[in-house]
Amino acid sequence: MGFITPAALGLFLLAIPIIIFYMLRLKRQPMKVSSLLLWQRVLQDQQANAPWQKLRRNLLLLLQLLLLALIALALARPYRLVEAKVQGNVIILLDASASMQATDISPSRFEAAKAEALALIRALTPDDTVSLILAADTATPLLTAKAGNDRVALEKAIADAQVTNAAANWEPALALAAAGAASQANTTIAILSDGAIPADLPALPAPARWIPIGSGMDNQAIVALAARDGRSGPELFIRVMNFSDQSASRLLEIKVDDRLFDARDLNLPPYPKGNAGLTIALPADARRVEARLGGSDFLLPDDAAQTQLSGLQGRVLLNGPGNLFLERAFSLLPGISVFQASGEAFKLPPVNGGIEGGDNAPSAAGSYDLTIFDRTIPDTLPDGNLIFIAPPQSTPLFEVKGVFSNTRQIALSAEHPILNYVDFANLHVAQAQKVQAPAWAKTLLNSQGGPLLIAGEKSGRRAAIITFDLLKSDLPLQIDFPILIANLSRWLLAQPLIIEEETASSQSANPLNAAESNIRPEQNQIFGTEQSAAQHNGLQGRQEFWPLLVALALLVLFWEWWVYWQGGGA
Repeated sequence: MGFITPAALGLFLLAIPIIIFYMLRLKRQPMKVSSLLLWQRVLQDQQANAPWQKLRRNLLLLLQLLLLALIALALARPYRLVEAKVQGNVIILLDASASMQATDISPSRFEAAKAEALALIRALTPDDTVSLILAADTATPLLTAKAGNDRVALEKAIADAQVTNAAANWEPALALAAAGAASQANTTIAILSDGAIPADLPALPAPARWIPIGSGMDNQAIVALAARDGRSGPELFIRVMNFSDQSASRLLEIKVDDRLFDARDLNLPPYPKGNAGLTIALPADARRVEARLGGSDFLLPDDAAQTQLSGLQGRVLLNGPGNLFLERAFSLLPGISVFQASGEAFKLPPVNGGIEGGDNAPSAAGSYDLTIFDRTIPDTLPDGNLIFIAPPQSTPLFEVKGVFSNTRQIALSAEHPILNYVDFANLHVAQAQKVQAPAWAKTLLNSQGGPLLIAGEKSGRRAAIITFDLLKSDLPLQIDFPILIANLSRWLLAQPLIIEEETASSQSANPLNAAESNIRPEQNQIFGTEQSAAQHNGLQGRQEFWPLLVALALLVLFWEWWVYWQGGGA
């Protein structure tokens, strides 16, 4: 127990003049009356107000002394030492990823994290500095301010923070936190999240306090959805996963152009075996498809998803030593004409050549809408959109700096259309080319060693770079591979599809990846720091009581006012 401003206890000395006022005799003018029978109360007051007599019991006096004591204690700011989660200057990382929308904590994990952030700020001393960082697909610094004078601004910044439908990209968020911690002493990094943070991130220059949010894991999700025109007509690929440790039964409804087309019951085993993959034939004139899970769980956004058949048209040239998985995936896309060129010398086959050898005479460089270079690079890049797969050397568009084998996935952007309903959680890659992402492109899939998937647009031409050899990974064997190829084709070839805005229920849903749909919270997240782990233990903070004392003082003030107007007190 202690006081932050003990000098305020000197206000207790004001009790002396208050008591003296009650002990002093009132000065009255003498007046003669015919009888003292009706003036007994006045005589009693005279006796009570005689100088230095023993005070009679007086409720007003007691209430005023109590009010003084409460005010003095509140101004002295008493506190007791408690175990603190953070101490000193604090950098708060607030997880705003899709899984924070889970409702296992009312009203949601994100709102609970915001309340925890407010509690951390209120436990700090006024001179401590607080930095707020929102961690979503990008890291957003919200505010840096003093915990005392700028507390209102800090509370408003937290209140205005919004959760997203994206996965959290922790690498830039922790890089921002590390930069802030390196610039000021006595800093603690507080991370408010439900988990899914890579454990092999670089060490932080300050102690990191993990504050877990969430407790439930009951969630079933649509983790993959893609519609395309197959050889026998339109087809829908859909995958539903159960992330709960209990079996689950959900009704799957399929709507085609806003009309119910199919409905079936899914009985899903517990996680991790609760995985149902379906292929459903669609009507020939299907345009828009919506999948929805009936019932409820802790995370609603991933219970519905939408996709559209865009009617792709284009000519695709495959250039490389040969890849049956790649040829098969592109040849199944309707409206796509696939051609094969030689991998040793880049030669364009005739436009009407189909999938055949590469010893044909060159055609005009602009004859193909999409050219794919699989493990090869030409001397001169053709016009049109491009896909590079495991590029062995640099090009005018990007630079290759060797190879790397540390291909553990650490971040992806769920907002890009190439990644719609594609799950890389089980992707294994032997090695990849170390391609430095150029300024015109965005890293869509990152790993500890470098980017695995890059895409962007330069001078009106789009390009995608898969930095690893497909044959040295298990991607072609996964159900996500044809979905990824369809997404790449749609992004690189299709004209933008214009959809008139309708009701909110008919808007395209924001897809969630499986990592975000797996809302199982992590309770023992460990972060590497450059300081000893012992510094994380034994932190003490101050728990102040002055708000309670102020509230009690107001109650006593109203009580004293009521007693006075009732004429009581003596």
